[in-house]
Amino acid sequence: METYNYFPILRTKDAELNGFAELSEKAKTALLPIFELTRGRRTKKDKVGDVNKRIDRILELVDGGRFILDLTTDPRASNKQIDNMLHDSGDGFKEWRTFLSNLNTKQCIPIIHYNPNALPEVRRQIVELLKLHQHLAFRINSDNPEFINYVDQILAYIQDPKRLILIVDAGFVAISQIEAHKTQLTTLINTLKRFPNKICAVSGFPSSVTRYGADDTGNFRLAEVEIGEHLVANTELRAYCDYSSIHPIPFEAFGGWVPRVDFPLDRNCYYYRYREVDGGYEKAATDVLADDLFRTIAGNWGINQIRSAAGGLPEGRSPSHWIAVRVNIHLTRQSNRVRGLNGIQL
Repeated sequence: METYNYFPILRTKDAELNGFAELSEKAKTALLPIFELTRGRRTKKDKVGDVNKRIDRILELVDGGRFILDLTTDPRASNKQIDNMLHDSGDGFKEWRTFLSNLNTKQCIPIIHYNPNALPEVRRQIVELLKLHQHLAFRINSDNPEFINYVDQILAYIQDPKRLILIVDAGFVAISQIEAHKTQLTTLINTLKRFPNKICAVSGFPSSVTRYGADDTGNFRLAEVEIGEHLVANTELRAYCDYSSIHPIPFEAFGGWVPRVDFPLDRNCYYYRYREVDGGYEKAATDVLADDLFRTIAGNWGINQIRSAAGGLPEGRSPSHWIAVRVNIHLTRQSNRVRGLNGIQL
């Protein structure tokens, strides 16, 4: 059995996968990633965006390690393959089970799909998956009015609670909502004592950083860390889960992208952003390094990217590249921070 302290959620988009890809082996040892499968890149030869391209990348990145596999519910990141696996409950969610049958059952921990209007198919799905997989996972929104009924139904079908990883998903939490969520989630988690392997997913990363700062710079608290620390101290929660410094709610980006460098710390994140005429990535990176809050991590890829940009040689100028930098730094810091937790043994 292995012990895991950190369960980061990562969509299988280039930015998040690239940030994960550059993690050190030390950073990876504490975490078990939850991959939210999105379609692959669409090309002239592949107009669907075959999800198998994303699966191949996952397998390359985990290099024999374990992972939880979920499916995106964002229609802009989905395709017909994902929609069929997510919504076709026929024959015990056969589309989903058939897809999973091509993966190593010792590596992959599949998400249970739930449809309250097709409970016999949910039960068959669980029964069939348990024949192949030692553990399954179930993800449910913390504000779902049927929360207790749904998790009790899953437990009735799976029978052995040790074989289930329960993901309580609180989604985005604004700074102004931190204290309220501490109270609400503590009460909820404390009703789940029958589930030994439970985690609570939170994201505090805003859709726009200027919500918490000025146009050119700002500094904000990480709601996920504050809530996570509170839950570990006040419930039976033994591991940490977040959205890898990504805003969890799909949104349309309006207007032009302003070059920005984010710098996650253990419990907060600061940023600098400048339009190209004002210095762009080079100035943003220079100011990040000069900030009194700056703390380095030896050998970290993301910080090395910032140093390169500050030296006038940014390796990327796309938003995707700098999201990967942020993800890489955040995952490294949080995997280091939670090493003292008891963790979940699987």
